[in-house]
Amino acid sequence: MQRQLHEQERAELMYKLLVAEIAVRRGQLELAVQNYLDVARETGDEASAERAVRIAIYARDEARGLEAAEIWTRVTQGEPNARRVYALLLARAGREEEAAREFLILIDGELESDPEIFDRVADLLARERDAAVGMRIMERIAERHAERLDAQRALVRAVARNGELERAYALIETLYSQHPDDDATVGLKARLEHLQKRPEIALQTLADFLVRNPEAAETRMAYARLLVDSKHYDEARDQFLELSRQDPEDPEVAYALGLLMLQTSRYEDAEVQFRRLIELRDREETAYYYLGQIAETRGADDQALRAYRRVDRGEHRLSAQIRAANIYARQGDIDKARRYLQAQTASNRAEQIRLYRAEAEILAARDMLDAALDVYTTALDAYPEDTDLLYARAML
Repeated sequence: MQRQLHEQERAELMYKLLVAEIAVRRGQLELAVQNYLDVARETGDEASAERAVRIAIYARDEARGLEAAEIWTRVTQGEPNARRVYALLLARAGREEEAAREFLILIDGELESDPEIFDRVADLLARERDAAVGMRIMERIAERHAERLDAQRALVRAVARNGELERAYALIETLYSQHPDDDATVGLKARLEHLQKRPEIALQTLADFLVRNPEAAETRMAYARLLVDSKHYDEARDQFLELSRQDPEDPEVAYALGLLMLQTSRYEDAEVQFRRLIELRDREETAYYYLGQIAETRGADDQALRAYRRVDRGEHRLSAQIRAANIYARQGDIDKARRYLQAQTASNRAEQIRLYRAEAEILAARDMLDAALDVYTTALDAYPEDTDLLYARAML
């Protein structure tokens, strides 16, 4: 709460704010922090306290940052962002008990609105310089909420992230023995088993859970993906099909199943799934990109071109354009292929270089070496230090 100021005090404080702003612009961060902090101390001004905190953190002045964060938290009556910063600075100062107390207050205030609050706090602590301090604070938090599964799982993740896989696995085994039908606990147990390079045990953990809980879609999806990672493609296909049966409108299932079918050369089945994605109006550009590839495997170049032309944005846009140009070249129209590539808009340097290389490679593949050399020369005029372009031109 701000106190009433006399006219002279107000003038002095306005002067300090002016000094602080000028100091920031000149890069005199210590002077800026001191003046903002003075204003925050004398008035309880929230904005000055927050400004002092942020500049102090940037300037690595953690002592003043901590004082400013305490003021910011107090004057905002525990606004979550202020308390979060205050707790972190307490942790950095080695004041573990106070930091844990502030995090616990933060968690208690956020539990109803943020179901992932324990994981968020664990993530914040994991990024701190002293991992041991962060771990001890997380242990205090988990101990205070010993009855909550989400708090205990957050501790397991923190322990694993700290490189203590054996301890993390011992903790999750205890949780699993007490809650064998909690899907998040089972999923975490399987992930740890996978991290320990025991994929078959992880698969068995998930399979056993699904026998008892056949409608657990998220766990079944995790099981299917782990089967793919372990190259059990037929079993993975069965799991994805079961997911599709349970929820035919789930685009994530259609996408995953389409990719698996494409990977295992089941092109007709893959096409069904990618067309389903388009019907669901989800990842349409990606679906068209893969439909173009499927059409190419059949030699249906015109169909592939129609699909690639629909990929006008997204991560596959440039690859689709290059594939389309290669089809034009394969059909014997080299000039059209070149014009098509030259008409494309690159969004960054890497994309422009890819377009140059694609054009040159089309020419080189048809023994049009002089023309390919000209393309590389033009590209190197624009990007003279690019080693890939230099190497490609040298290899002509």
